[in-house]
Amino acid sequence: MNAESQRAFLSTPADEKWQRPAASLPDEVWDVLVVGAGPAGSTAAIHLASRGHRVLLIDEERFPREKVCGGALTANALRCLDRVGLAGTVRGLGCELGALSLIGRSGVEVRLDGDFVTLDRRVLDALLARHAVASGAVFAQGQIENVRVEPDGSVTCAVSPSGALLRARVGILATGARVRLARDLGLVTRGRPSGLAMRCIVQSSRHFERHVICCDASALLSARQSRVLGFAWLFPLGHDLYNIGCGHLHGGSDADGATLRECLDHFVERFGPARELVEDGAFVSPPRSGVLRSGLRGTRPIGNGNLLLVGETIGSTLPFTGAGIGTAMETAEIAAALIGNALESGNLSLLRRYPARLERRLRVRYAGYRCVEALFANGVFNDAAMRLARVSRIARRVLVHLVMTGRTERGRHARRRRDAEADSRRRPTAR
Repeated sequence: MNAESQRAFLSTPADEKWQRPAASLPDEVWDVLVVGAGPAGSTAAIHLASRGHRVLLIDEERFPREKVCGGALTANALRCLDRVGLAGTVRGLGCELGALSLIGRSGVEVRLDGDFVTLDRRVLDALLARHAVASGAVFAQGQIENVRVEPDGSVTCAVSPSGALLRARVGILATGARVRLARDLGLVTRGRPSGLAMRCIVQSSRHFERHVICCDASALLSARQSRVLGFAWLFPLGHDLYNIGCGHLHGGSDADGATLRECLDHFVERFGPARELVEDGAFVSPPRSGVLRSGLRGTRPIGNGNLLLVGETIGSTLPFTGAGIGTAMETAEIAAALIGNALESGNLSLLRRYPARLERRLRVRYAGYRCVEALFANGVFNDAAMRLARVSRIARRVLVHLVMTGRTERGRHARRRRDAEADSRRRPTAR
């Protein structure tokens, strides 16, 4: 990773050429108003602006800003980034990893070969937002107080503290796990989050190159050894930075009543590599927590009129893995394609097809992940699956597709090369 390039990117002045105060926006009707400039919102803005539509992207925070997230970009995220022309830039700025260690409930460890990138969310989100501007969108900073759907289907938003009104033919809510605006519109069907997560960023001179996902009962704070109630992770971000965290994806709470901070402290104490990194390093970002909304549940994806919801606002985070960046971007791609067609045809009733498009493209995948999450939460199944993966190439490939959400072309080529090398080592030498 080019650490100097990443630091230079973050230190770029936040001038009004790409970030504008909402109060400076002209009084006009936009084609599309996107509320929230995370990966989902920016992806939608990129695709729509690239098609020539007048897009306003607005976020309550000034970029670059910190986001509580693992920051691991798996195969589906890299494919989405490739479709907007940013995969190469992300690989250059991020830390490329070719393997992941999955540790089961009883401490059985399986190495999964794949292709993924870790990148600080400050960099990723700013990169996507700036690319939206380069594609023709306008990016503004302001707090959206409320969203109103007008009788003709258009969308109006009030911005504080100025009280200015923003108007658009179509609106997109991409506010992540913060669902206040969706709740005010009566679109939230499950108020309780699907899970909780906490992470910290540590800088250490110790060298650790693996991405680890740990479900080991001895390293996690759990009184119920028969159930896997959560998981912890550790992975490098590059230039001596490491992301260490833990999460629960079972109803948003830990059945043992343990706080996330206690779970994180316990993991750091019991998992040797994490303990060594913390002991010899320093916190760059202290432990911070956030909620997760997973399973494509909890919020209706379309409101009255011309308002669509994307990303974690509609629960796009995957069950079992907690991966959310790629799936959030996928929902944005689906919404943007439909909005673009509706605007270009003049038939905005096409937007009503959005829930069905989500169902057709994603519902089976989410049902499968919910099933796997339930199975892996069972201690007996967890142990059996991990032991099978130690000896079965097919089982490891299944886990790769689950944990890394498929393979990129680069990952496929690397896997074929490693398989060929392994086969050649097994082949008996001719006499």
